[in-house]
Amino acid sequence: MAGVRFCKLRENVSPGDRVVINSDVFQDSICYPILTTNNKPIGYVPRSLVSELSKSQILDAYVSAVDQHAVPWKRFEVTVVSKVLA
Repeated sequence: MAGVRFCKLRENVSPGDRVVINSDVFQDSICYPILTTNNKPIGYVPRSLVSELSKSQILDAYVSAVDQHAVPWKRFEVTVVSKVLA
């Protein structure tokens, strides 16, 4: 997950928690912020996956692992269930 160090999360995030991923624009580029269900940012989909995600419909997304002692970009693992658009 990218951008975790820029997101000042004030709530606990646990494995199994649902997250919201919608497209947005940052510095004239498409990005996908990852938000808690309370609309608090926890990070972004890595740039290397944006192209793939832009061709998909997100059906579900949830936190699959949390390691508070890891470097910021490895702190959260998110699983995304999606369907490729034709």
